[in-house]
Amino acid sequence: MCLHCYQLIYSNDIFVYVSESERQEALFYSHKLAFEYFDGIAQKVRYDNLSQAVKRILRGKLREESDHFRTFRELYGFEAEFCERGKGWQKRDVEGLVGYVRRNCFSPVPTIRDLEECNRELSEWCKSLRAKRKVYGTGELVGERYEEERRCFRALPLKEIDVGIHAIAKANHYSLISVEGAFYSVPTRYAYHQVDIVITIKEVIASYKGEEIARHQRTDQKGRQIFDPLHYLSVYTEKPYTAINSKPIRQLPAIFRKFFECAYHKGYGTARECIKVLELLRSYSVEELGIAIEMAMSYEQYDVEGVKQVLIQLRHSSPWRGLWPQPNSKYEYRNT
Repeated sequence: MCLHCYQLIYSNDIFVYVSESERQEALFYSHKLAFEYFDGIAQKVRYDNLSQAVKRILRGKLREESDHFRTFRELYGFEAEFCERGKGWQKRDVEGLVGYVRRNCFSPVPTIRDLEECNRELSEWCKSLRAKRKVYGTGELVGERYEEERRCFRALPLKEIDVGIHAIAKANHYSLISVEGAFYSVPTRYAYHQVDIVITIKEVIASYKGEEIARHQRTDQKGRQIFDPLHYLSVYTEKPYTAINSKPIRQLPAIFRKFFECAYHKGYGTARECIKVLELLRSYSVEELGIAIEMAMSYEQYDVEGVKQVLIQLRHSSPWRGLWPQPNSKYEYRNT
């Protein structure tokens, strides 16, 4: 676990975030959350000589920044200032803030089962301090000074930014790109093409000529292959009988393969009809389609129109609304 602490100089307003790792993308993501929490971007941010940002220490406060950090900083348009070696006090009160947070929030050491819930509670705790904590040496509340200080901030980007490590990868003949030892699918038309990727704290996002073409949950497991079945629809359309045993289909919940096998053996539609069912993933989630397929099978419906009718009932008929699977249900899509 890594504790990220941010403090505004004038108001002493704080933001605290806990990440699973000390990776660069975790640092960038914590910056993004801090800017959103403060409702603006500070013109200058002061750092210690953290390795995620500094490639080489030069004379005085001059630093050679890492390429990824410089790209991130320019994206948000703020300046970076670094403390001199051995002079951590130049960061001012943020050194004491780390101890303050540990004493008030992590002593005794808690058992964190849900990191997102932990960070929500930390954010609420920070907000509560605005209303009751006074700036040292003054009679003013932190919240009062914060309202003054925020007027000096730059505005947040109008468009949501996926912050992370930017890189380039080439898709192989299986339409997979390699990212940190794992493999992620892109649409088959981009096989043998170079694509731009952003590695965020949770996702791997691929784009081609500025257009997003794939988004996957990130994995740390080396050699793991993560597929999106929609990326291979053109192949399945040409060779429909290859779908049932393909890796992208095997990563879907087992009910999908069971449906395809029953459709093939019972004669309720051809293999191409099953591909049409897969195409419904463009409009419905894996969870929705999984439960609809199981219900369609109970009605002996194995064609795409039958599945569509069940989906319509599930979405628009009130008696069905309680049937949607919850997170971690047996229909949750898990990449393997």
